[in-house]
Amino acid sequence: LRLSDKKVYQLTSGGTGNYFPSLNHDSLTWSAFTSNGFKVQSKALDQLTSNELKPAEYEQLLSPYEVANEKETPNVLNNDGGSFPVVEYKKSTRLFNFHSWRPNYEDPEFSFSVYSDNVLNTFSNELFYRYNQNELSHAVGFNTAYAGLFPVINAGAEYVFDRQLKFPSRTLTLNQAEARIGYSIPLNFTGGKLLKFANMGSNIVYNAIYPTGITKDSFPSSNTLYLHHFINWSQQLPRARKQIYPKFGYGVSGSYRHRLDEKGYQSLAGATLFLPSISPTHSIVLTASFQQVDTNNILFSNRFANSRGYEDLFYSRMWKASANYHFPLLYPDRGVGNIVYLLRVRSNIFYDYTKVFSRDKSSTMPLRSSGTELFFDTKWWNQLPVSFGFRYSYLHDGQRAGWNNQHRFEFILPVNLIPD
Repeated sequence: LRLSDKKVYQLTSGGTGNYFPSLNHDSLTWSAFTSNGFKVQSKALDQLTSNELKPAEYEQLLSPYEVANEKETPNVLNNDGGSFPVVEYKKSTRLFNFHSWRPNYEDPEFSFSVYSDNVLNTFSNELFYRYNQNELSHAVGFNTAYAGLFPVINAGAEYVFDRQLKFPSRTLTLNQAEARIGYSIPLNFTGGKLLKFANMGSNIVYNAIYPTGITKDSFPSSNTLYLHHFINWSQQLPRARKQIYPKFGYGVSGSYRHRLDEKGYQSLAGATLFLPSISPTHSIVLTASFQQVDTNNILFSNRFANSRGYEDLFYSRMWKASANYHFPLLYPDRGVGNIVYLLRVRSNIFYDYTKVFSRDKSSTMPLRSSGTELFFDTKWWNQLPVSFGFRYSYLHDGQRAGWNNQHRFEFILPVNLIPD
């Protein structure tokens, strides 16, 4: 549009259309659609052909391709002059509609899930496999939720194979079955620049334990009922494309499990704080976690992530504080055969401090570690984002905790598998 005389000129042309024009000094940049996606093109303004368009030309809506038998298409809003009857949509339509699968990692558990949602998005189901690194156990099960009411009604069942509970003096092995039903209240308070989410709820759980292995005769099989309560709150700024973590944000979570038939409990809490750094793409991440459990009961899984590099033992009380400094190293932006695409190589420098308590809380022991991590952010088949890496940890209290080698090298399982 030439402002002096209000005339309109066509600068580009193409059979598939041009989009997203951007003017930079004396050049025009735009995207042209091709069979392989959008292709960025740029040209100086004085090299573009200017064809003046009359108002009648650019106001006229033209179809570049003819629609077959367009005039024979019936009017679907009327049926021979009469309206179609209004009927209520069946909520059971495609009740089980499996559409996606997802691997996920939340220390100390790795899982793989298959998801289903009905057409109205009110009935959700999940089939999953889960591996617990603390207990070296495998689990299979399903979760279901009905959101046609409020709060959301949820239920689920799972079977855990080969749980290994590592005590300082021995290791117990067992299988475990659980079934639960409860509710959750998911809330979204997002407004302005901040994303704010809350979730809370409770479940009643039936649990059955079956001892296995050489410790089979050490304790009998048992079944019990317990309640599980949880609450989560998070608040953060939106994350820019190049930022590893939000420039600012925090999250807190807590859960409490307790038996109904006798004494026995587990309390677990965690907090994460994201802070800005010297560069917009660098991130400072501070975390803290706490777990306390009645060690006379083996009912509840160990969900505490120990200092990096140490193995996880079952202590009565454990708390940890961690400091992390994340920063990017390279942006290769290179792919191999439309199979894997390497987006970014990044690193993290960390320090962990954990304190563990004896069963009677009379003695404690620190477990400190520091080191670095190297992550590779990739996309597989140009769709699934996968981040994996390697870790070196120096165990400051390794010899005191019974490890002869204070240097540990580990492969980090895929993390950050789902885009924001």
